[in-house]
Amino acid sequence: MLISSSGLAGSRIRLLFVGILVILAPAACGTGVLEPQPTAPPPTAPPPPTAPQATRSKATVPEPPVQQLAGEVSDARALKHLQALQKIADEHGGNRASGTPGYDASVEYVVGVLADAGFKASTPTYDASEGAGGRQRNVIAQTRTGDPGQVVMIGAHLDSVPEGPGIVDNGSGVASLLEIATQLVFDTPALS
Repeated sequence: MLISSSGLAGSRIRLLFVGILVILAPAACGTGVLEPQPTAPPPTAPPPPTAPQATRSKATVPEPPVQQLAGEVSDARALKHLQALQKIADEHGGNRASGTPGYDASVEYVVGVLADAGFKASTPTYDASEGAGGRQRNVIAQTRTGDPGQVVMIGAHLDSVPEGPGIVDNGSGVASLLEIATQLVFDTPALS
């Protein structure tokens, strides 16, 4: 088994996930663009507040989605997804390469996690010219809520190479995205 939850290896894996999650969490919320900080000092007197701002207290201002998500995303739960992908590889000849039963099992695992989280998941096929060739499946998941004018797309490749389980490349990305996806809170009206 390549994954350890204790000792130095476990600490490094947790650190890797924290780093990945810190990078991906803002992108998942659609507010990941960092604004440049002003270099000039702020004006001495702030502009007068507009009527709605003057009556709104700080206690009622909702926390930005990135901070909400960052408080909910867990490297431990992402690690469980990564361990599930490793188990799938272990049960299917040591890999999850495209065109193999290990890949198909990985697709089914991801679809199941996303469907349980409330996503509309599908597995459209395409003709692959590389690797195993032939008909292959993608996993596409879409929220059932949200604003179609505010679309955020995130992704990772699900397959491994035939020589290994693909846990670092790119099981770690898939596991991180699954954890982010399962922690998103959708509080807007449902899309048809």
